[in-house]
Amino acid sequence: MNVYLTLCVTVCLAVWLVITLVGVLVGNLGLGLLRRFQVDRLVRSPSLLFCMRMFPFLLGAMTTFAFVLPSFLLLEPKQTPETAEPHLWLLSGLAAVALCAMAARWIRLMHKTIRKSREWLRSGRRMEIPTVSVPVYAIETPESLVAVTGIFRTRVFVGRQALVSLTEDELLAAVSHELAHVRSFDNLKQLLLRITRLPRCVAHLGWAESAWSDSAELAADRDALERGGSPLDLASALVKVSRLKSSEGVAALAACQLIPARDGSAIALRVQYLREVLVAPQGARQTPRGLILLAGVAAFAAYLVAMPVALPLTHHAIEWLVR
Repeated sequence: MNVYLTLCVTVCLAVWLVITLVGVLVGNLGLGLLRRFQVDRLVRSPSLLFCMRMFPFLLGAMTTFAFVLPSFLLLEPKQTPETAEPHLWLLSGLAAVALCAMAARWIRLMHKTIRKSREWLRSGRRMEIPTVSVPVYAIETPESLVAVTGIFRTRVFVGRQALVSLTEDELLAAVSHELAHVRSFDNLKQLLLRITRLPRCVAHLGWAESAWSDSAELAADRDALERGGSPLDLASALVKVSRLKSSEGVAALAACQLIPARDGSAIALRVQYLREVLVAPQGARQTPRGLILLAGVAAFAAYLVAMPVALPLTHHAIEWLVR
């Protein structure tokens, strides 16, 4: 690898690490203030909570790929005499170690999930459930399992004891809940949260991850109801499955369960929500996809407008970092 490419890689890795660490400090402080003044009670959107938790890594990636890399490729001379200084090698080395650790977590988690899914498939029996297009399998163990695995090739697994306990309508409601996780790509989000999990000392970002899990379950319940599910059947399914023995080992997989291993008091909150829907049915709420698309286009347009000014400033910062 020549000097130019080596310098480019080390600079990008070093900037990613520094900006991500800054994001950790800022994100943790910001969430701490939200919780200090009890504003966190107003944050209920799983998408917003996910973005809050992933803020440091999103900030680091966006800064690196949107500003640092383009400015280096466009403004740094190809025959640059500059070489990476020891502090730059140290920062880029630490960044490489962090990225390798996240990759190792990803591989380990995916390996466990794929191996367990194949084990369930070998011993499982395919079930035919009307209106459900995703494959559903009845398995012997774990007996109380109701979960969905996979990100793009998804499958729903139902344990023998859960299958016996639930009526046909309750089973359909439980499966509809799992399909809501599929539509929201919650398995992928859960995977990203786990591979980027931070030390316990960063407590407020840890709270955002826990809050996302609870909020995602409520959102999946809501989505299942908006698509025609019965709140009574879903509430009954939640209560029945929660009374069964917990599914051991499933918490270590990239899978969404009807009753997550750490759900705890959130079950009462979910049942209370379903009771409120029974008393006062709520109208379906459509996701403002048009507004999201418009915001994305506006952000990209602002980025293009800012590039002539932002890239030279970024290059000056890179020069300072290299020296």
